[in-house]
Amino acid sequence: MPAILVDVQQVYTAPTKGRRYLTARGAARAEADAMLTRAYPSDQPEYDDMGRCLYGGFHWSSDERLVRVHKRLMRLLLRRLRNSHD
Repeated sequence: MPAILVDVQQVYTAPTKGRRYLTARGAARAEADAMLTRAYPSDQPEYDDMGRCLYGGFHWSSDERLVRVHKRLMRLLLRRLRNSHD
């Protein structure tokens, strides 16, 4: 019995992220993440000379409205994928 087998499996690509995923949900999540990161870039926190935080930074996941947009975008991407296969 050979130790390595060749297996063909369907993968899903998130083009904005530039990666492949084994599940459609994982690809939709990565694609939605990349789209929101492109639209709302992250800011790094700023510190003064003493090490005190002057600005805590920004990431889209800290905004409640953008988290809802992320879920909606994932749902729309998955729906588009399902409708393209019908």
